[in-house]
Amino acid sequence: MKKVFAPTHKKVKNLQWFLHLSVFPAIYFSTFNYWLIALITFWLMHGVGSAIGAHRYYTHRTFKTNKFWEILMSFFFTISTTGSTIGYTMMHLKHHAHSDKDQDPHNPKLGFWKTWWGMYEESKLMFGSKVYVRLMQDPIMKFFHNYYFAIIICYVLILSIIDPILIIYAYAIPAVMQFQINAILIVLVHSDIAPKLGGYRGYDTNDNSYNIWWLKPLTLGEELHNNHHGKPASITMARSNSWKEFDPLYYFIKYVIRGNPN
Repeated sequence: MKKVFAPTHKKVKNLQWFLHLSVFPAIYFSTFNYWLIALITFWLMHGVGSAIGAHRYYTHRTFKTNKFWEILMSFFFTISTTGSTIGYTMMHLKHHAHSDKDQDPHNPKLGFWKTWWGMYEESKLMFGSKVYVRLMQDPIMKFFHNYYFAIIICYVLILSIIDPILIIYAYAIPAVMQFQINAILIVLVHSDIAPKLGGYRGYDTNDNSYNIWWLKPLTLGEELHNNHHGKPASITMARSNSWKEFDPLYYFIKYVIRGNPN
């Protein structure tokens, strides 16, 4: 079977690394309201765009929804500067197929900090062409994939018209937060450090995944990573009714998006 390489990977990573420089002007212009904007924008990028959209909907198809939410989820994921939903889906499906094994695109055992900063081996970024062709048949995924950088540029231009300072607090800083949260969710929760930080396993999976409940205020339920690897097709990350396993994004899907479980 032919393989396809993720050609935008280096461009996306270079942009992600560059955005970390925004920390310096963010500190200089710092106000409570600006940081509140950054936090809310991050929650939209991570919660609606990444965790619900790219992860639970596009990759694992855990629920059904309408075109409005598909567009909104795709938009917030795009401006998070994580990559397109197509790129994410191919990467994440390969991660689940080879979790913590040699072919895992982001196996922390192959280098904790290299993986944290997204310096993956190019040989691990080869994906099945059949999966790529199938995903490109979705018109919304295809649009946001083909116009990925153009959408980000348009968003930044709109922010600059409203108030140039918003480029920092409504784009750059939330995108940096998303980058670091992604690192936590693909590296820390799969590392031997996790149990030392209160990580626990509810499922006896064939990988090194852990739940780290106290990350919830930022990860919004995605920190229940071992639960997810135990039941990746589940719409919720919760395994029990314990307060540690509260999954706020499940209730957002249920009562706001009104998504129907597959």
